[in-house]
Amino acid sequence: MYQAFSRRLTGWYVGVAAGGMLLILLAFALLFMFLYIHLLDESAAGIASAARDASARAQQRHEPFTQAALLFELRNAHAGIVISARQGPPRPAGQPPAYRGLHLVNGKVVRSPSRPGSGPWGPPPGGGGWPPPDGRLGAGPGGRLGLTAIEMFGGQPRRVAFDGGDMIVLIDPSWFEQIAVRGLAIILLLTVLSGVLAWTVGRYITSQVLRPLIDVTRSLRRFAARDFTPEPIALAGRSEFYELAQAYNGAAAQVDAAFAERTQAEARMRQFVADAGHELRTPLAIVLGFVDVLKRKVDPREPTAHEAFSSIDSQGRRMRSLIDNLILLARMESPQAKPVEPFPLAALIEEVVRARRVLAPQAWVELQLAVDATILADRDEIHEALSNVLDNALKYARDTPITIATRELDSRTIEITVRDRGPGVPPEHVETVFERFFRAMPHRGEIEGSGLGLAIARRAAERAGGGLALAANGPHGATFAFRLRALDVRAREGALAT
Repeated sequence: MYQAFSRRLTGWYVGVAAGGMLLILLAFALLFMFLYIHLLDESAAGIASAARDASARAQQRHEPFTQAALLFELRNAHAGIVISARQGPPRPAGQPPAYRGLHLVNGKVVRSPSRPGSGPWGPPPGGGGWPPPDGRLGAGPGGRLGLTAIEMFGGQPRRVAFDGGDMIVLIDPSWFEQIAVRGLAIILLLTVLSGVLAWTVGRYITSQVLRPLIDVTRSLRRFAARDFTPEPIALAGRSEFYELAQAYNGAAAQVDAAFAERTQAEARMRQFVADAGHELRTPLAIVLGFVDVLKRKVDPREPTAHEAFSSIDSQGRRMRSLIDNLILLARMESPQAKPVEPFPLAALIEEVVRARRVLAPQAWVELQLAVDATILADRDEIHEALSNVLDNALKYARDTPITIATRELDSRTIEITVRDRGPGVPPEHVETVFERFFRAMPHRGEIEGSGLGLAIARRAAERAGGGLALAANGPHGATFAFRLRALDVRAREGALAT
């Protein structure tokens, strides 16, 4: 949820943190290199000054060039500094010596042929000169790059005359390059580590920032799925989504209060219906009893009185049926459930069909019970549900065949279909056919009933862990389908057809 937004936000954290760390490290690295080069340059200046003094002493003592240069280089060796000496006869000022090929570098003798070149000595007049002895002094592209970088940071090679030759003291380019490469590697490593740390911290911060929005979205989805269980969102502190979470908590509290009021009202209504039904049963039974007595005493020659008593008796029985259905529906809607026991479904269906055949001998009901199942539910409620759906088909699809069939949906679910060949449910009433007191307008008053049969049937199926739906509908019949949970579903050896 909000993964794209979370990734973008975390990416900004990583980019800012890594970029900031890279800039800070580069600034520190440049400052360090500047100070380090400055210190080495001061050391090189000190060594160059000491070389002048050593050259004067060597000339006074008439020491050989090689001995004096090697001794000086060994005594003044310094990490990061190259001391290089070349022997040659003195020349006029401004001209380099004519080198004989003897070259001393940091106390080691290196012989190299004289050839044109350039290096830290600078280009001599007339185009002659000697190349540096190896890559450390800038012989290769890397060395030249190191020398250029050293000069950018203020380091300069120092050249002095030394006992019949020249000596150059400069910062070692290879040493500088090694430090620069290592520093760059450390900078990259620290940048990567800072990026990983920023990603970890950014994910945590992002999750905390988006938590109220995620919780509100999840709760709204629960509301959309008709789960109105109140789950207030905890607010740890103010953030960009604080007001949203606070508004949701207020709305959720109002919804919870409204549902609590509705639940109380429905409970009071169920209690009223149950109490009213029980109170009306007794006087209605008494009235029907007296009507029956009076109807027997009516003179057959008075058809008006006989019709009046017959009508009173019919309406009274209809009222008693309505009261019984209201009491039954109120009991089914109660959260309290009766203890249930497993029972075979096929036997129950056959029992319902036999009872209807006694009441309506002309009914044509065909059973196609391909499978049987053991149902764990209230047997009386399932009996009432099947009876109501079958009665509904018998009333609205008279003189047409009715088929009751069973089939297995899975090992724990069975489907029971009741199909008739009547006119079907009018299309405009498909959505309201299971509502209480619903009766199709063309048949209202023509067919007996209270409009509670399908509502009771659906509620009974729901209490058994299943459901009831209008599976098919058309001008040639309607099909109502029960889905019930079962302990087991098994095939029957022979389908019963009657």
